Amino acid sequence: MKPFSTIIVGGGPGGLGPLIAAAQAGTLEDWLDRGIALVERGERLGGK
Repeated sequence: MKPFSTIIVGGGPGGLGPLIAAAQAGTLEDWLDRGIALVERGERLGGK
């Protein structure tokens, strides 16, 4: 298993905010290359 450099807990606005900011800054691909674990117990992302 590849190690993760970033772990995000929760798929609501607080968890997705850093991913959106990285996408807007053009650095999301770098984050994805280093490995991201997104931990969410719900069925959907984005809250509710």
